[in-house]
Amino acid sequence: MAQILAHFLSLLTISATIKSKTELRGRIMGLFDKMKDKATKAVMDQVDNLKSKDVGGKNIGAMIKPLETAAANAINNHSEDKKEQKLTLPVKKSFSKQLDFITLRRDTNYYFYISNKYDTDAPKFKFERFEWNGSSFTQETITKGEIKTKGRMGQSLVGAALLGPTGAVIGGSGKRKSKVDTKSTTTTHESGSEGKLYLRSIVDESIKEVKVFLNAAQAANVERFIANIDYTEATQTGESATDQLIELKKLLDMDIITQEEFDAKKKELLGL
Repeated sequence: MAQILAHFLSLLTISATIKSKTELRGRIMGLFDKMKDKATKAVMDQVDNLKSKDVGGKNIGAMIKPLETAAANAINNHSEDKKEQKLTLPVKKSFSKQLDFITLRRDTNYYFYISNKYDTDAPKFKFERFEWNGSSFTQETITKGEIKTKGRMGQSLVGAALLGPTGAVIGGSGKRKSKVDTKSTTTTHESGSEGKLYLRSIVDESIKEVKVFLNAAQAANVERFIANIDYTEATQTGESATDQLIELKKLLDMDIITQEEFDAKKKELLGL
């Protein structure tokens, strides 16, 4: 604390000779950076000192190593997750009218995979094509209101009704006025339809069909999501990687290499 106060007093002393606000701001920020670096170093020194100690015959550093690894992986996954593009798509549940949702992801190499979270081990695909049957539209008109009538029906004579030759009531007739006070509202309803995304595996070239249920706006989102995907130049190394992965998969199936070796080489080829 004494060092911090000394720094501030020194800064206040020289601030009288600083004419530019930018220069003063720069010096203040520089001071804070130095303080932050010193505080960080002090904390790390204390952590390293703690990790070197033993508790109950066990090294503290060794005990917290898994936690450190998990935290580092979580931070890295969060950073990589932000780099990926994501699109949530509705799908129909089996034997139900309700919709469920899946997340289609596109990584920095323009490979696609389906997962609710960032996943380096998920099967990756190239986009092949998109089909959609379109929406149907219906209109419904609802009319609300009432008809208001003012006036009187007529007059009758006191005592008896006088009938004319045709049996009509003879008497004075009043005038009635009707006012229509209604309002009509027309609503357009959209019914979506099934769409299909075809994705090609980068490992064995097999086609994966993803069924979705979309309205017009959602279909437009899909088209924007898959627009301008070109694997000829941007992923030229990825195509050769695909060939290598196919060969590695064959070696794996023949038990020539282990699953761990295949996974390690796969991550290397895909730049994961």
